[in-house]
Amino acid sequence: MASLTAQEVNRVELAKTIGVKWETVDTYLDILKRLMLVIEVQAWRSGETRREVKQSKFHFLNTGMNCALRGLDEGSFKLGSHTINQLDGLLESFVFNELLRMIPFQSNEYRLYHWRSAEHRAIDIIVEDPECLVGIKVKASSTVTNDDFKHIKWFKKNNPGITKPFREIVLYQGSRILPFGDNCFVLPVSSLWPEIKFIK
Repeated sequence: MASLTAQEVNRVELAKTIGVKWETVDTYLDILKRLMLVIEVQAWRSGETRREVKQSKFHFLNTGMNCALRGLDEGSFKLGSHTINQLDGLLESFVFNELLRMIPFQSNEYRLYHWRSAEHRAIDIIVEDPECLVGIKVKASSTVTNDDFKHIKWFKKNNPGITKPFREIVLYQGSRILPFGDNCFVLPVSSLWPEIKFIK
């Protein structure tokens, strides 16, 4: 599960991979969820299209333990490292966990989901409250382009289930807060903490 963090998990396929019955996988996943080592995130669904994937996504919540189990250290994520592509899932799970911790302290009732269409358009995290939806993409890079908003913009334009105002956010590893159009924001991952300062 550490290696599958921030991914959709098919229990039957996972059972075949590790050579056990799918019922055993289900039992183990239930234990891991009860221990708060992993969390199962439901797919956001509009209820108006069959093109939305219903499969849950799992996050391994302790990113330090995740790295230890996979033998990753700070050198694993240096530019040019063959493991650098593994940072995407780890960073997404880290961000998800930080958002999850914040929810109990908010005045509104927030729920966290993920979303993917059958055409492989995807939004890493969807935050929903009674008043709005927020689509979040987590990017393990210090640069952001318009292309990083393409799935979120498609969702906003074409999803018939959106009945609330929709905001778009890309969290990245840069240090600047950047405007990217109406209700589109590029924020450093560090903006999850109150010490963030605006850089002109």
